[in-house]
Amino acid sequence: MRVISTAAFLALLGSAIAFIPQAPQSTQKMDLGKAVQKLLVGPALVLGVYGGPMIQPVHADGSVSSTTVQRASGLYGPRVIALKDAVAKGDFAALDKADGAIRLFNSGAFALNKPQKLKVQALYNDVRAAVVKKDASRLKTAWAMYFKEAGLDKTNPFSLKDAGQSYSGDFDFRRGSPLFDPRVGN
Repeated sequence: MRVISTAAFLALLGSAIAFIPQAPQSTQKMDLGKAVQKLLVGPALVLGVYGGPMIQPVHADGSVSSTTVQRASGLYGPRVIALKDAVAKGDFAALDKADGAIRLFNSGAFALNKPQKLKVQALYNDVRAAVVKKDASRLKTAWAMYFKEAGLDKTNPFSLKDAGQSYSGDFDFRRGSPLFDPRVGN
């Protein structure tokens, strides 16, 4: 904040100096171009010198970390697992309804492992093709391959024993999920 105040002060000082009256001369002629140059160049140089180091690049979009991967797995993974019964029954409407959650799971849970992400997405495309054609047997086969490749066939696919403290915040993705019980230490 102090650097910004200093920069603002110097900019105002530089622009004020441009308008200080000089000794009166009867033959003096005002040059509008030089006055504008003094007015604009001085503050620009001050901001360039003092403001330049303060400008930082923005990294808001596409941030990927182990935390975002765990969050995507924890939020959307249980919804994908819950579709196992719908696949067994051939409930294509339930799979259509959950398409967004499955796509978010695929893109988020494997964000740090691009080859795995591409495999899972390709297998899910096979699942989608079976849903579109309403082919129940093809759906079961494609779903089983997808489920295994996504690692959802494990006993506890979202075990985070070494992930540090969790569940203490109301906004933690594990709070309220049947897969995460703080008493068990998931």
